[in-house]
Amino acid sequence: MREFLSVLLALGMAACTAPAKDAAPAATPLASPQRIVSLHSVLTESVAALGSEDRIVGTDVTSKFPDTVKDLPKLGHDKAIRAEGVLSLSPDVVLANVGQLDPTVEGQLRKAGVRLMLFTPENSIAGTKHLIAQLADSIGRHAEAGPVATRIDSDLAAVVPLSPSPKVLFIYARGAGTLLVAGAGTPVQSMITLAGGTNAVTDFSDFKPLTPEALVAADPDVVLYFNTGADDLQGNDALMRVPGMASTGAGRTGAFVRLDPVIMAGFGPRIGQAIALLNTDLARYVKK
Repeated sequence: MREFLSVLLALGMAACTAPAKDAAPAATPLASPQRIVSLHSVLTESVAALGSEDRIVGTDVTSKFPDTVKDLPKLGHDKAIRAEGVLSLSPDVVLANVGQLDPTVEGQLRKAGVRLMLFTPENSIAGTKHLIAQLADSIGRHAEAGPVATRIDSDLAAVVPLSPSPKVLFIYARGAGTLLVAGAGTPVQSMITLAGGTNAVTDFSDFKPLTPEALVAADPDVVLYFNTGADDLQGNDALMRVPGMASTGAGRTGAFVRLDPVIMAGFGPRIGQAIALLNTDLARYVKK
């Protein structure tokens, strides 16, 4: 579960990209690589959505969709990824985010002659489409980028305005003793906003430990958490035992929404679907 928090903190759930210094401009399609190593879940999903799923030969541990990548060699996560493991798969191209890999590993991959393409994430729908377009050019799938972007827009068309906008708190749970909440500038906040909600905490950035005082002050109408976190907490009853929860609007109404971290952990080609699902969940708890 820790890997998903790392995704949320580092990502983007949306992804605007800038190609690495050795990447060709988006207007110049590259020869289609036959062996792709993808070291980020959003990049992996995007490659698959662009029709090159069968060319992925290895991924990082956060890449869990589509199902076909689950059994591929897993190369670790972020700074723990080592060049030896990547090179053992004889890739034509390696995809990762800027700042994700250890600089020494980057240097080793480049020295070995591997084409390393790095992308800079941004939390927005426009950024996601830009990522897909850049990535499509990078792997010779330019024609497929438009249909993927169209599907995102089609999924987003299902999102309905929520009035009043519910106050939403995202809790990352790793056992009842370790609870973090998402503040301003996080990918989670972007998703909540796009789904029609309002982040219940904005007085700090990134993720911070949840305190009873902060929980009561935030007074969320809805609490979100990953279903794996729910397993750690042994379900909604455990959330009700969190100090201060019973005094919140969410606690009084039982407005707890379990999220699937595989679809909610990044702004990739399924972002429209993820936002629409969250919008439906939040709509159930809008105050009439």
